[in-house]
Amino acid sequence: MLDRLDGAVAGALRKSSDVRVDGPRVYRKDHLVHCGEYGAYLDAMGDKAFGVTALVALALQPGVVSTLPFWFLAICALKLPLHAALAVTRTQDYRAKLAGKTNVMLPAVGCGKLATCSENFGCAVASLALATDCAPAVTVVAGLLGVLSLDMACRSLSHKLRARC
Repeated sequence: MLDRLDGAVAGALRKSSDVRVDGPRVYRKDHLVHCGEYGAYLDAMGDKAFGVTALVALALQPGVVSTLPFWFLAICALKLPLHAALAVTRTQDYRAKLAGKTNVMLPAVGCGKLATCSENFGCAVASLALATDCAPAVTVVAGLLGVLSLDMACRSLSHKLRARC
């Protein structure tokens, strides 16, 4: 939702006659009213908070240990430090961008979006496995989504760290 809201606000502001656009920043009567960099940063932090919350909520559901296999729980556990590393990296990039350093990679790449999407669907499918009798088949799908999420999150972090060189 924040992805859509950020773009809608920026588009609406740019149509106004008393608006000055300076890159991702939009000013109205010399007051900053929209900053695309902050919107992108806030969206990324929202994704991280939602991901951690979804993983923890899944782990706290009744019957999770007896229903979901250990390998699936391990995938979930591995995602938590990745979320932390991505959040720290994204925060450092945002601060560097504000300081005027241009060699940082602030925009998200496709693999980060795919990691978030597959993680969200994986948590939803795993919750479905807990609520139904078809746990083994459904858990395999959730596990595949979890592995895809891990892979894509690692690629996203690697991409962000390589951009610093």
